[in-house]
Amino acid sequence: MSIIEPKTGIRYSLRCNTGKQILKSYVKHYQKGGGKKKKKPKLIKYFGTQTMWFSVAKYTYNSINEIESFRKTYENNEEFKYYDGKWEERLNNVINFMGNFAVWKFMLDNEIKFKTKPPRGSNIKVSETHQAYFTGHHWLSVAKGTQVLFDPYEKYQIEGTNQFCQTYALMYLLNKLPGQENQICKPYKDGIFEKYYYYTKCALKFIVEVAIKAKKEQLKLYDEGNEEYLKEIVQQAKYLLQHSNLALNLIKMPPRNLRN
Repeated sequence: MSIIEPKTGIRYSLRCNTGKQILKSYVKHYQKGGGKKKKKPKLIKYFGTQTMWFSVAKYTYNSINEIESFRKTYENNEEFKYYDGKWEERLNNVINFMGNFAVWKFMLDNEIKFKTKPPRGSNIKVSETHQAYFTGHHWLSVAKGTQVLFDPYEKYQIEGTNQFCQTYALMYLLNKLPGQENQICKPYKDGIFEKYYYYTKCALKFIVEVAIKAKKEQLKLYDEGNEEYLKEIVQQAKYLLQHSNLALNLIKMPPRNLRN
């Protein structure tokens, strides 16, 4: 048996912990009469300032479909696309920084091996070194001394999206995820779409920490302009953290066949 996460359309088995938590949250939610409806932002035809753009781009939506509807509303608006492009540039810069092998080695004291094909089930072997798997579009990891393959899609990131999987995979190895020993933020209740906004903010908090540490310890990533690059990454990461909802609202949502 399985259950669909309310508002997201993502299906989980009732045998797994996530499925059980979703069922509990679902029952509790409706026992209390459901949640209050939020007031959606007004339709804007002309974005004269970035503040006007923020007023609609920062909204907390309740489902993938709502985000897609929001995106479709402004897909032909040139002013919106201008600010959207600026955001995408900053976001990609930060994502590329976190996906840099040198950053992983720096944070894990070189106790990391990189591979491309993640193992499955009984094929996961215990290793004395952390394992990171980058398939070309998604990151997963296995902590040293364990046989557990961590996949950010299972809880923290909408399946099929290109967002902060590299960040969550590294957080897992450093015990920085919500609920772990060195958690950067507390766990959020399952069964509610808002959790993706919450975990996006958690990821950005971690990214700011990493960027500041790299700048302070003068991590060398490039032969030229390295200091300026790290300074810029710190600034961009802090800026994204201030507007963390956008890191979910402005990314491409997954195909419908990956939503259940």
